[in-house]
Amino acid sequence: YFIGYLEIMDIKDAYQRQELDNYSEKEFHKRFLDVGPADFETVKKCILKAWQWRIKSRMSSNSTDFWQSTG
Repeated sequence: YFIGYLEIMDIKDAYQRQELDNYSEKEFHKRFLDVGPADFETVKKCILKAWQWRIKSRMSSNSTDFWQSTG
């Protein structure tokens, strides 16, 4: 159980560093649970990729950039 705790704290740390002042505990947990059953590496990639997509969509008026870059 402790290894799982450490993995979750690592993901949370990375998410907090990226969100800075916009960090929300509730939003972190929502994003974490929205990924569904997956290994920690996949959860981390999904959470951080969602963040990168939000930044790109703010910089571009075309919100389909995320799908084009992953397809």
